[in-house]
Amino acid sequence: MKNFPAFALLLLALGACQQQTETTSSRGPQSEPVTVPCRCPSELPVSDTRPDTTFQFSNGQAISVCGLREQVRNLSYYSEFAVSGCQTNQVLKYWDARQRCQLAFGADTLTVESLLNLPAGPNFRYTLVPFIIDQFYPLRNGVRYISNFNRGIRPYAAADLRRISKDYARLPELTDAEKLELANRLFVASLGGDDTSASSFRQLKSSFAGGSANAAEYAELNRLLVLWQRGGTPPKS
Repeated sequence: MKNFPAFALLLLALGACQQQTETTSSRGPQSEPVTVPCRCPSELPVSDTRPDTTFQFSNGQAISVCGLREQVRNLSYYSEFAVSGCQTNQVLKYWDARQRCQLAFGADTLTVESLLNLPAGPNFRYTLVPFIIDQFYPLRNGVRYISNFNRGIRPYAAADLRRISKDYARLPELTDAEKLELANRLFVASLGGDDTSASSFRQLKSSFAGGSANAAEYAELNRLLVLWQRGGTPPKS
């Protein structure tokens, strides 16, 4: 998973998030006035107690978004932020500095998509891929949320898998940068359900020297793949 360039984004844990439809504009979801007092919870590492964005559900409950927002090419990315209940002043979920997310509000639901920058496009082009999707919605007199992995990530075509297999066969000849690129492609192939790629990905561990930036990125990809393969829902923050 490539680091986002400085003018764009960093990684999700190495993550980030992409936009949906409904009331979302190209600059992100529109903040809605709420009918209750709303401040950022004191435990959050933010300098301003005023929320960046607020939303109100049909049951009268309101939520806030507090944290860092970055504009990149007319898109809003959030990092090191929390979604909190206005009435309770309690954090519902927090995303750390490694994560970049986009938000969408519609159909009485706030959706947060955490993205990974992966070689998932045509010819292994890097693109932002939703990896974990969180949805906040009203339930009785409160607010609930669910987290799910995006199981709809496009699998590689057979020709792409053959190309990856050939690169893996040349592993001793690859440079460190090429090994990391291979790790990213094997990761995407593993998400697509290819067991051979998943096995090859795990065997790459010895190719990355401990303490290096490449080793850290491989370790993060491995952590995410383990969570993915366990099934079920992502762990709550």
